[in-house]
Amino acid sequence: MREELIPSDREILRPTEVVRSVTDIDFNKYAEQGIVNWGFDIEGTVARPQSIDPIIPKEFITHIDEARQAGSLHNLFLITNRRDEPEHKLKGRPGYAEQAKQILGADLVISRLDDIPGKPNPDMLFAAMSGLGLKPENTAYVGDKLTGDIRFANEAVLGVSIWVNPRYSVNSEDRPLDMLVRRTLEAVHARRLGLEAKGAGPLGWVACTLVKAFVRPDSK
Repeated sequence: MREELIPSDREILRPTEVVRSVTDIDFNKYAEQGIVNWGFDIEGTVARPQSIDPIIPKEFITHIDEARQAGSLHNLFLITNRRDEPEHKLKGRPGYAEQAKQILGADLVISRLDDIPGKPNPDMLFAAMSGLGLKPENTAYVGDKLTGDIRFANEAVLGVSIWVNPRYSVNSEDRPLDMLVRRTLEAVHARRLGLEAKGAGPLGWVACTLVKAFVRPDSK
């Protein structure tokens, strides 16, 4: 049973690979290993955080299109814990998750609107794979949070989990204290796993500097 393959408590947060950006993912390399189905977290991974509508860099859209054309990406799905903003309904336009799906041409999107427990509960992943008829061993998931996305993927025993090292800076008006706490906790987990968190902007720099000074990597 695949439940027997779930990593230990410490290793459950360890990604298969760490990248600076989704554009650094080598889809061809993973396709050679049989990994051809890809799931992505939306906010903070493929879209800039703290925006009402998903802002997805053009270079990522191009990277996805090229992978499809090369035959190294067969199925694409998106997952987010985020709920739609009231503004979407008021203006009669698609919600956050649906907009991201349309921009990337994804095959499926799963959000909290689907009445499924959110990350890190793996039920959203199971729903996506079931909806597209995918096998865990041929599926990869990419996200920017070790405690949410990577734990999520590893508990579902996917073939690959990729951590996009958080690099987006946050505007000063975007809940700076909350973001500092969250990024510091993320950096603590990374440090204990022997990974190096890359802080972006003043808050990211403060978080990573504090962690590097006071937290040591766990011994294996």
